[in-house]
Amino acid sequence: MKAEIASIVSRAATLWERLDYARQFQPSVSNSDGEERAAALLKTWKSIAAGDDDEQFERRLRWGGWTEDLVRRALVTESHEDCPGWSITLGAIIAAGATASLESTRGDPAIRAHQPVPFEELLMGAVRVARQRVALGSSKRCAPLAVYLERDLLMRLSTLAFPAFFPEFEAERSQGTVLLANLLGHRAKPSTEPYLRFASKHLANGALQLFLKYPVLARLCAQAIDFWVEAVSEFRDRLDADWDLIGLPDEAVAGVEPGCSDFHHHHRSVYVLHWDGGRRLVYKPRGLAIDVAYAGLLQWLNKKGAEPPLWVPRTWDRGTYGWVQFVDHRTCSTDDELRRYYERAGMLVCLSRTLQSSDLHHENIIASGEHPVLIDLETLRSPTPFVSGARRI
Repeated sequence: MKAEIASIVSRAATLWERLDYARQFQPSVSNSDGEERAAALLKTWKSIAAGDDDEQFERRLRWGGWTEDLVRRALVTESHEDCPGWSITLGAIIAAGATASLESTRGDPAIRAHQPVPFEELLMGAVRVARQRVALGSSKRCAPLAVYLERDLLMRLSTLAFPAFFPEFEAERSQGTVLLANLLGHRAKPSTEPYLRFASKHLANGALQLFLKYPVLARLCAQAIDFWVEAVSEFRDRLDADWDLIGLPDEAVAGVEPGCSDFHHHHRSVYVLHWDGGRRLVYKPRGLAIDVAYAGLLQWLNKKGAEPPLWVPRTWDRGTYGWVQFVDHRTCSTDDELRRYYERAGMLVCLSRTLQSSDLHHENIIASGEHPVLIDLETLRSPTPFVSGARRI
């Protein structure tokens, strides 16, 4: 399998990696096929980036510190980076898949029979690799979270793989089966046999043949595992370290909602934790200094007589990450609460305007009873670009 992994690594190399390799080792385009391929790729790039304008394209290359000759060689040269970390993970994924069976896969805790994930049988090998590397069970407080986080990883892998795996499945299905299903529509008796044949066939080699055909997908899946392991291990250690500081309940966390934000910095995202007693806590994988400063501003306004007073959720800033009191969505139960809600909304509009805040759309504001609460303050202060000689509008 070593040669196959090397082939995937080479063909999954990014343009930037190929350019770095070409600049460092000065490879040559050694055959006419390579020259034709390089010319075709360069022509396509020029058309997209510069509308076939030679001068504009040359300028684009200069921005990157490249020459057309360097780019020509990079486009057809296979990168020879020695064993990047993700290739080791890919090998482990393929090996884990090849030793599994459809029956053993169905019994995995991350699988839900009533909520199947597309191609989950072919992707569970990757989930098992991630599970072994994180070992959430080693932390009694975090052990119950494993099934939630692993399920989220499985769905993320399915999202990556579906655009490649489904056309392959369609191609391998009997055309008669497809035509009959189209003809009968909802009256057709559903059958999982074609899907199970497809899954069993590719599970036998750990989806290696699919990854050879789609090398970039192989890279993305392996990197998704590496990023998940890094992010979840980090979260587990931080939760254990800060448990007493935050004053969390003695019992283990009952569940977690992962992926509650956009993904940043190797697929890190916001988690919402919850306990059986009803307490919830938000984990944010970024520093919360701006949140603490904003809370201080609201507290200062309240002390100065802001009426009605503004609610300040509790925040723990830990430098590179932090924890925030969960803000629950609740409706107003009286006309007085509704009136105070809109008064507070007006106060926050005034503050946001004064601070030149941005990105305060509906997903970043929670109506918690009579309190409108801002929950994502990354752009609470936004710089205003100034161009010399420009006129303000």
